[in-house]
Amino acid sequence: MAEQIQVLKKHLERITFTQVKTVIAKDENVFSFDKDGVTFWDFDPGFAEALAELTPTERQNAELAYHHYFGFTFLGELYFQMKDRVDDENYACLGVRTTQAKIYPPKYGDWIVGKVVPARKGCKFSSWSVCTEQERNFANFFLAKRPLPSDRRELSLQLSIGTRSNRLLFMAILLIEKNLQYFLNLRKQSKADSVDSEVFQICREFEPALWEQYTTRCHEQRIYSSLVKVPAPKPITDRPTGYEPVVGLSTPFAGLNL
Repeated sequence: MAEQIQVLKKHLERITFTQVKTVIAKDENVFSFDKDGVTFWDFDPGFAEALAELTPTERQNAELAYHHYFGFTFLGELYFQMKDRVDDENYACLGVRTTQAKIYPPKYGDWIVGKVVPARKGCKFSSWSVCTEQERNFANFFLAKRPLPSDRRELSLQLSIGTRSNRLLFMAILLIEKNLQYFLNLRKQSKADSVDSEVFQICREFEPALWEQYTTRCHEQRIYSSLVKVPAPKPITDRPTGYEPVVGLSTPFAGLNL
């Protein structure tokens, strides 16, 4: 197993994925919100009154920003706090960039990921970040907590992030299945450049030896790209039978002593 794969495996074993069950965010900790295209700040006159007058619909669209909040997850007494939230957009190290905005609390049902430590009551996240359900699914497949679906459509539904990214799907096929043929077939149907770019990035990050195997198969396929280039012509080393190279200068005056 490649060293990078071992590092990823250990990292995924140390972190926990779960969903948000409850968020406790009080109005006294709000420091800004938006209404009708205007941003209100806690130092503005009448801020508390304007906040209290927001209707439930207006609150949903107000982008309330907090100094403090905390919440609980669906994993028993596991809780999280705003102060422990990190800005890492790639916390799970799977290459899925998730925008982080610490001042905005997650909502019911959102997926979060982090490192869990014991606390006075239950346990808590010592660091955490918002993530996607697809990252959780990939981690379960990668750590063999769940079998990889044999049906490609089902696998795609569990790992593709809408139309935004097929990265996790490609990682599962490449790193778990070791299925190079899938990408060889795909590069016949799509632009080889885009397919090769995805494969190269994953191999470079996690298993470089797979890239060598992949490029060998691509050369056999004779479909090239900016990453899989046409092989250089072999130098001519064979000479015709009986051929002897002429050494020295041969002219009509070669034998004259001038």
